Amino acid sequence: MPQWCTIRCHRTVVQRGGRHVAVQQISRSTHGGACTCDDCPHGAQEGHRRAVAAFLEKRDEFAAGRGLPAALARSAGASRQWVSDELALSARTAADRGREAGSSWLHVFSRRAVLAVWIAAGILLVVQVGTALGTGWSPARTAALLAAAFLAGLLTLAARAQSVRGGLLAPLVGEDNRLSTSKAVPAAWLLLTAFAGLLPALRLAASAPGPERQALYEGLGLVRALPLLAIVALTSAVAVLVRRVVAVRILGQRLQKLPADRPRGADLLTDDAGRGSLPDAQYVLVSTVVLAYAAVSLARFPDRLPRLPWALALLVALSAAVYLAAKFAEVTRPLVLSVVRRREPGDLDAAVRPGDDIEIRGVGFVPPGAQTPEMLARLVVRIGAVHVHVPLVPVVGGLLPLRIFLGATFVYAGLDKLTDPAFLSASGAGSIGELMRGVRDTSAVPELVDLALRSPVAFALAIAVGEIAVGVGVLAGLLTRLAALGGLLISLSLWLTVSWQVSPYYYGNDLAYLMAWTPLVLAGAPYWSVDSLIRSARSEGSARLRRSRRTA
Repeated sequence: MPQWCTIRCHRTVVQRGGRHVAVQQISRSTHGGACTCDDCPHGAQEGHRRAVAAFLEKRDEFAAGRGLPAALARSAGASRQWVSDELALSARTAADRGREAGSSWLHVFSRRAVLAVWIAAGILLVVQVGTALGTGWSPARTAALLAAAFLAGLLTLAARAQSVRGGLLAPLVGEDNRLSTSKAVPAAWLLLTAFAGLLPALRLAASAPGPERQALYEGLGLVRALPLLAIVALTSAVAVLVRRVVAVRILGQRLQKLPADRPRGADLLTDDAGRGSLPDAQYVLVSTVVLAYAAVSLARFPDRLPRLPWALALLVALSAAVYLAAKFAEVTRPLVLSVVRRREPGDLDAAVRPGDDIEIRGVGFVPPGAQTPEMLARLVVRIGAVHVHVPLVPVVGGLLPLRIFLGATFVYAGLDKLTDPAFLSASGAGSIGELMRGVRDTSAVPELVDLALRSPVAFALAIAVGEIAVGVGVLAGLLTRLAALGGLLISLSLWLTVSWQVSPYYYGNDLAYLMAWTPLVLAGAPYWSVDSLIRSARSEGSARLRRSRRTA
């Protein structure tokens, strides 16, 4: 991938020997962070963002009944087909831009991963120097630094050989372009074992015959390192077996696997659909805990391989067995349950007749990871020689009603508090002070109530103004994530104080508000918001600036 993004060409005319010669000079300059070049990571990400925004805008337009050609307005079937085709085309464009952004991300990550490896080696150097100030330098410290530098060099060479596929991530990525849990766990164990084996090996190379060399040989004994070697062999065997199981099930049409745009760290803990997976999570968790134990053992006794108790090795074996059993039990084969006639509103029930639209009902039609519009547009149901494409039906984004409800509710709640003189009082019936004193002993955090009781009126004003600010920000879509985070914190504080004594807990409304704010904190307001207008204005401004620079 080129290092530069913007290339400027200047044409200069000079005189030589009575002739005018055109000399073309090419100067290179960096981008401003939001360029749209095809081979730039920032450009790929910007192109993907624009494609997704265009798809959302088109979806909402069709869902509102706008943008449909007048010639198709009289035919419901033709209208549905035209809308589905338009959405499918826009979804494919967004998916293509997503794959380009994923490839660019892998290239950038490969360089950053190498940098992170050398930073870790530098941190080890700083730690060794810092701990040697009181006890002095030792051959074990030198061996540790040399082993770290040797491994970092090997990892750098491996990353450069696979820079297009993510560098250090390449061996950990499966055929579906996701991080593989079955590969990541044995890779971590192999890395630790290699480092642990290098330490005594380097010390043996520099030690003289005597008791020290004999102790190093004993540290590499098979009996003491048997639990560690058993874990490495077991996790590696699980990786090979999982790959075989998945391949056989895909060939037998019992499992459907779809590729992802790019690998993500969450792939280690989730399934293909992005949902949390207990077998994967427990496998990673148990392996991480035992791996940390082995690292601590290596740090305390660097002259030998880590000695693990057989109980921890058995724990890893049980975790691997659960993970492997889950892979055997995973089935996503589609199953047709019924075929019925599609009814328009107001139609009567009737049998399926030639020419009728039908609905095919069943389970497993949409495999995990195919929830994106582009994947749904490629979904085909085959019945004999007939291939039925799945139509895309536009539906307005689901977070917009939530934004309107939460924003209006919080604005109303804030105004109601500001206009209530009794509430803005330190004492008396219906006052904030009386309310706080009444819930002090039953709240989950009494210290928070005590803090509010120091200045009840100021606390009430802060809550009211905060609710209004949060509501206005969410309704307008201005700094939506920040406003939603404020609403989440307000709901959390009220749940821990005012609503904590409500029993059973699901009767308390503040907990429901707390959960309702979470999607807005994660997703923000991608459309119909001031934030989207600001992003569009910035993109257009950056594009105009780049065009002016190119023409300069």
